[in-house]
Amino acid sequence: MGKWKMVQLGDVVTFDMKSQAPQDISADDIYIGLEDIEKNSGKIIYPIKKVCNSDIKSNKFRFNSKHILYGKLRPNLNKVALPDFSGVCSTDIYPILPDSKKVNRSYLCSILREQAFVAFSSSKTTGINLPRIGSKTIAEYQFPLPPLDVQKRIADVLDKASALIELRRAQLDKLDLLIKSQFIQMFGDPVTNPMGWTSYHLEEVYYILDGDRGKNYPKQDEFYDNEYCLFLNTGNVTANGFNFVNNQFITKDKDTALNKGKLSRYDLVVTTRGTVGNIAYYDDTVSFENIRINSGMVILRQKSNIASKFFISYFKNPSVYKRLISGTAQPQMPIGSMKKAKVFMPPLSLQNEFAIFVDNVEQQKIFLQQSLAKLELNYKSLMQKCFRGEIF
Repeated sequence: MGKWKMVQLGDVVTFDMKSQAPQDISADDIYIGLEDIEKNSGKIIYPIKKVCNSDIKSNKFRFNSKHILYGKLRPNLNKVALPDFSGVCSTDIYPILPDSKKVNRSYLCSILREQAFVAFSSSKTTGINLPRIGSKTIAEYQFPLPPLDVQKRIADVLDKASALIELRRAQLDKLDLLIKSQFIQMFGDPVTNPMGWTSYHLEEVYYILDGDRGKNYPKQDEFYDNEYCLFLNTGNVTANGFNFVNNQFITKDKDTALNKGKLSRYDLVVTTRGTVGNIAYYDDTVSFENIRINSGMVILRQKSNIASKFFISYFKNPSVYKRLISGTAQPQMPIGSMKKAKVFMPPLSLQNEFAIFVDNVEQQKIFLQQSLAKLELNYKSLMQKCFRGEIF
């Protein structure tokens, strides 16, 4: 991989997994769980929480500002963080201590976030329901190691590029907050319903359609980079709607063999397992004519008059969808719970007025999303060039 020498991760780090028994943990300790690290960006979600009584019942790992925190559970989520404080963390997180005489902490963090390592770790997991990767396996990963001063320069360049990406994401977040604020102003809180709108069960408003999970469900070798029908993966349905950067397809014959789970225009898709509660709208802006959901999603198809963009904002409120989630290790949103979920229904004219407002904001979001996509592609290219030694 370029002009730098290759080393194994285990040669330059220590997996600092000194398990702390409950009696060694204080309620004053700051606690980081896997859910407190954002995927891909590695941002630690603030405010940081103190250890609570239920947390003290289980063992933890200690970490400090010299460690890298790496989420070993579902490594495809790419949860890698650089804490600037001390605390304890879930045993689903490895505190990795770089040898400062050999490797720069920020440089190593970039290596662990790089797509090659994510692909490596995802391919080496054990466990079906809760895939995880062992420290001995991670230690075998090989990566380029330039001199320390070059590592520092690479880390600085990548940090500046990453800061631009975070700026775009923050701008998108502000537009999302604008939509949420407008929703509350027009309709009130979706749970307490202070304006007294008439409420219905979700099954009265939408058909809730599952996918085909039978014998014809596609196997790994039946997916293609370009074919007849897009078969949605977890990365396609995000907190911000559809994302079609990494796609997989099935043939027309395989599509025909499947019974349930094919989208019609103006359907909604909701993720119901793993990352739960993401929702996307299959409107005319989506170019794919044939799309199917995977086993961790459901389709919402209208059975009564409702503005889809009103419902999306209603459902995306955490106080709405989080009530429907069961399980902690493997969160899921059962269809039975979804059917009985309450939806209030303001007059359709008011819903449509809100939808027009959302359309205007989304036009601004499109520009920022396009800019973000370019920045992310440039970042990946820059990262690869740095690691190949083509820049330094």
